Amino acid sequence: SVLHIILDVVALGGDDEDTLETPFDDEAVRREMNRCRSAKAQAARRFFLYAKQWWTDYAHRLSADNTPPRSVQLFARDEANELRCACSFIWPLRATGRGLDSPRHCARFVSLLALEKDPGVGGSGDSQPWQTPLAFMARRAGDVCDH
Repeated sequence: SVLHIILDVVALGGDDEDTLETPFDDEAVRREMNRCRSAKAQAARRFFLYAKQWWTDYAHRLSADNTPPRSVQLFARDEANELRCACSFIWPLRATGRGLDSPRHCARFVSLLALEKDPGVGGSGDSQPWQTPLAFMARRAGDVCDH
């Protein structure tokens, strides 16, 4: 698990409210933030290269087996227009004790969420932004990929 924290340091009291003594200097914080961004970018790059290699192998196997092409989406844009791995949108939900006692109840619950086709930018339909589960539940509606 990863915990993301945003911290605002506010000076209270004292003679001069414009100065605040901290146990760290601005440059050290800036270096650490840059290091974290760089590590995240490196991990995303490694995953992209892995996905690219997987796709090359997949396409080669399809062509070797004379299998008709299938629609496979490795990356999807979320509601913030950020490109994410499609599998990051999917995880099992545990609904014990919340009134969803069987697969039939779960199917009924999902059927109550409205289907909203996203026309894409300019009505072209090319872009299909996926919503995070939290955004999907908050809107109580989504496209096919959200359901």
